[in-house]
Amino acid sequence: VRVSATPDAGYRFYRWIPAVGASCGNFITSANPQKLPQRTSSWGCSASFTRSAITTIDSDPLGQTVVVDGVTYAAPINFTFQAGSVHTISASASVTSGPARTQFVDWSDGGNISHTITAQADGGTITARFKRQYQLTLTQPASVVGTLTATPNSSDGFYDAGTVVSIRANLQNNFQVSSWNGDLNGRTNPSSVVMDGERLVSVGASSAPPALVVTHSLSFVQ
Repeated sequence: VRVSATPDAGYRFYRWIPAVGASCGNFITSANPQKLPQRTSSWGCSASFTRSAITTIDSDPLGQTVVVDGVTYAAPINFTFQAGSVHTISASASVTSGPARTQFVDWSDGGNISHTITAQADGGTITARFKRQYQLTLTQPASVVGTLTATPNSSDGFYDAGTVVSIRANLQNNFQVSSWNGDLNGRTNPSSVVMDGERLVSVGASSAPPALVVTHSLSFVQ
């Protein structure tokens, strides 16, 4: 379910808040419109509005965790700070969920990952920017067969979303690629994957027959 709120003239949307006598879960955000998460009990969420100037702490992509004056929120989150007041904002350096990771890049105002801001009379928006990364897992063949290597290399197997990674099978003892398995197919060596999600790669190898050498013997009779 997606909900949205439209302010009357002279007002600005502020936040979603619990309705009187109801629970809004941990749903404290200023995203508008906003998709409600799946739930197993009744919720009551109300839209709140204000005439005051709004300072928005946002994130790119939306929904990342930010901390404002020691309280954790899902961005974007609005505030009606008094002009000239000082506040502390911060973001998580890295959040990993299985094979996906969100990595902090910077704040739009150029501040450190945790820093103070001074509220402006007309409000404004400060955005924490993040990048998505995904994990590449290479299942290595038996040591007698060879190894798999990825270029560019990653120390922990995570790559920025959209990175093209070349995977090479370095085979030995007359082994050759019979098939790529997982998120690669065919037999081209090296081959490439695009890191727009988790990627799993292994290789099937077969022993090549020894090269056939044909020797011609000539004899001459005088």
